[in-house]
Amino acid sequence: MNDDQTDSRTQGFAPTAPEQPLGRAHGAATGYTMGNAQGIIAPAGKKRLSTWGEKVFDWGTYAGVALGGNEAVSLVIMTQAEHGKGKKWYDQGMAFFKNLGEKKSFIPEYAAKGHLFRILIAVIGGMTVVPFVKTLEDNKGKIVRSLDRKHYGEHADTDPAIVAAHKEMDEAPMQTWGSLWKGRVLTVFAAIGLDWAVGCKDAQSNKLFKDSPTFQKYANMDRLAERASSGIMNTLKIAESSRPTWDKWLKQGSWLLVFSSTLTVLFYASSKIFATRRDEKIEQREEAIKNGPALRDDDVNTSPNAQATAPESQTSAQPRVHISNIAHEATLASAPQLAQGA
Repeated sequence: MNDDQTDSRTQGFAPTAPEQPLGRAHGAATGYTMGNAQGIIAPAGKKRLSTWGEKVFDWGTYAGVALGGNEAVSLVIMTQAEHGKGKKWYDQGMAFFKNLGEKKSFIPEYAAKGHLFRILIAVIGGMTVVPFVKTLEDNKGKIVRSLDRKHYGEHADTDPAIVAAHKEMDEAPMQTWGSLWKGRVLTVFAAIGLDWAVGCKDAQSNKLFKDSPTFQKYANMDRLAERASSGIMNTLKIAESSRPTWDKWLKQGSWLLVFSSTLTVLFYASSKIFATRRDEKIEQREEAIKNGPALRDDDVNTSPNAQATAPESQTSAQPRVHISNIAHEATLASAPQLAQGA
């Protein structure tokens, strides 16, 4: 290719340059930045671009719906189970595990003391939000584009950086029922491990620094919740007559907030990983079908056409251009182009 010729895959794009932030342009009223719209992150390695709208969507879906919904539902369920209308059923469940631990020596102490039963109730809230997360993920493209149009204005559908980021978002692995439920089931096992280690009042963390009164005050999440509840009530100057009710909700809410926050991060990451692995398996299956059955080494060596076809197969292969490279080049190049047009 001559120096004055341009590859059609990168036509109109500047050569790749080191990543650097581009200044804000005249569109301050809409939050728009020429060629590098505000909220778009330049790719580092294979990290894909994300717009302001996609960031808001992810935070709203997982920090809002997944975490907030989980917190609200679990708080109601746990409070009703331990102190409300479900207490009779809850006490029966605790007694069942206690009796089981007394009769069966192989039952872990963690389960025999009722901690396992309590944590299984606590994770019910997380299960209820999965359908809402799936609905939002199914409409992610439409929601993100709508948010970006409100944030970037009329440039949201024309700016090369934003268009490239939207294209990458559309081509990214989609969340499926399988990936979401696998992620949620994984968080159940993680919840049990977390509660056993640092969560319950008999957590393993109690065994650390036994001679340190300060550490023992915060040795597990139950004690942290007690401290948080007491501190909030003192700050708000809650009357003594109302403290039992406040303490019931605040202690439970504080414990669930720390617990749910940790599990929500794991749910987000693990479900994305499961979705990516699913897409990779589909691509590998489609590639295998496209290429047909692979030849054995002896077939390649003895085939009369092996030598003739090898050079052709080698020369016909074209290098793949990752969308992140094109998007990065668009981000770097479009600022001077748009500035000139303005």
